[in-house]
Amino acid sequence: MPKPLAVVLARRTLASLVELVLRHCDIETASTPSVPAARALLDDPNAALLIVDSAVGPAAAELVRRLRPERFGTMALVDLEAGGSSSAAFTSGADDVLRLPFTPDELAIRAAVLLGRLGRPTKVARTGALAHAALNLDEHVSIDATRVALTPSLNSLLYVLGANIGRPVTLGDVRRLTWGMDREGNAALLGRTVAELGRRLGPRFNVRGTRAGIVLSSVVA
Repeated sequence: MPKPLAVVLARRTLASLVELVLRHCDIETASTPSVPAARALLDDPNAALLIVDSAVGPAAAELVRRLRPERFGTMALVDLEAGGSSSAAFTSGADDVLRLPFTPDELAIRAAVLLGRLGRPTKVARTGALAHAALNLDEHVSIDATRVALTPSLNSLLYVLGANIGRPVTLGDVRRLTWGMDREGNAALLGRTVAELGRRLGPRFNVRGTRAGIVLSSVVA
């Protein structure tokens, strides 16, 4: 049977994070920030999930409302601190609501549950590949066969940066998407957190700040 397809309606940084996490569920993804493009992607016969950033606006809510519940599972990603509403998302017809920021395992498990309700059960793999590393939903990463323990916040940050490897993630997105990150925390605190992740990852990865944001890159041995 072909893999189920999740259509992700969100901007690039968040969409890439969702894509990386859903690899744990063996789910294909197609992402777009455009409601008309998302509507077209849902015509794919393998499309089974629609995951929407509620910040996209009323047109996204209307798209959720019009979907056939017997064919599609829908999940709204809601940022309460930016004015999002879980109640409004459920009223629009979302089957599930996940608040931003989320931990990677929470998204993976909820997506698998939605697929199960549609009669398309899938298993959640705890590990997933990223360059030289094996990410893990259980707060550690393996680099060249060496296991490195991470806090839940550092693991979340690794997924955010790893999903966008080689591209800068703005400080605003780091704060918005990293679980356990204080949005009102000062730049020095954020810098120490990023530096700690870099220290734990070691020489096979480089974590650096640029004018555009934080960049994670792999280093060839």
